[in-house]
Amino acid sequence: MYSRPQRRPARRKREFNAAAILSILICLAACLAANVARAQERREREPNSVYLERRAKLAAQVDCPVVLLGLTGREESSQAYIFEQEENFYYLTGHNEEGAGLIILPAKSSGNDASNSPREILYLPGKNPQKEKWNGVRMSPGDPGIEARTGFATVRPFAEIRSAVENLAKTYPCIYTILPYEKELGGYPHEKEGVDWLQQAAPQSKLKDLRAQITAMRQIKSPGEIAFLQRAIDLTVDSHLEAMRMMRPGLHEYEVAAKMVEVHAMGGSEAEGYAPIVGRTKFHRAPLRPALPQNRRRRHRRDRRRSAVLRLLRRYHPHHPRQREIHAAPARDLQHRARRAKRRARRAQTRHGSMPKGQEEPLQNFLRLHQFPW
Repeated sequence: MYSRPQRRPARRKREFNAAAILSILICLAACLAANVARAQERREREPNSVYLERRAKLAAQVDCPVVLLGLTGREESSQAYIFEQEENFYYLTGHNEEGAGLIILPAKSSGNDASNSPREILYLPGKNPQKEKWNGVRMSPGDPGIEARTGFATVRPFAEIRSAVENLAKTYPCIYTILPYEKELGGYPHEKEGVDWLQQAAPQSKLKDLRAQITAMRQIKSPGEIAFLQRAIDLTVDSHLEAMRMMRPGLHEYEVAAKMVEVHAMGGSEAEGYAPIVGRTKFHRAPLRPALPQNRRRRHRRDRRRSAVLRLLRRYHPHHPRQREIHAAPARDLQHRARRAKRRARRAQTRHGSMPKGQEEPLQNFLRLHQFPW
């Protein structure tokens, strides 16, 4: 009759194990979902009509096809790398995924160009379910409604872009793309890789630089871009105010910088434009100035003599306890500077007969303030 009470702990143990396994599976699913969400950078796109208008404006400025290649996602080997599209490609497409390409035909078609051919084509890589398990779901040419999602009437596989460039080279004498700078500024040479690929696909075509046209267009901001800029400015101001609120003795620079990054991220920022520049200052002597010409030394000495009292007053006036702590200096040095200011004032009074106009009261204030508590 004691067998039944002995089974209850075992049943509870099995129930506890089942609940633990279920909670572990839920946690793993949440982690996988979080990894998928972090695989791509969050982007708040403008409407497709804005990108379509930009491409039409660019097509009206060129007389040859435009061929642009997006980033591949292999430009950075860091595990913490978050993909971000090449800025000019994104400006024209709004597409923020790896391995894409773009062809835009000029608005004025040539005589050999077929009038019924698409004027702009977006090339996307094919579906790769195995890779999407780790990097997240990506758009592909075969997705239903891909035209409405991308804003392109024609979306084709990226494998077809080479044959398209070869056919365009038979019709047009040149191709527009973004040429690399004469001297690379560092980072992955994406423009050079694109130019090398075009020279292999269309060696007979002359490559022209498209950077000037896109740069001129980007100087005029759309209402959506102005809204994004205003939001970034507001977050920057909020981070500075939060950094001011947390200021206290003993803080490290990285702690203040971490708070600023936190404010940016909590406000919806996708990434940092550059790391927050946080640094502390400490009282130090002014660096030596270069020698002045002989005809200016006397006037320079006179100006320095007249402004010495005010300059010392601005440096050592204890406006705030925090300022006292930051700009604290040995008392002997302060007393020495005070005595030196007295001697200069007496020499000026002896030489000119009286203190320069407007300097009597600052000198008296300085003589009262030079006896600091430290």
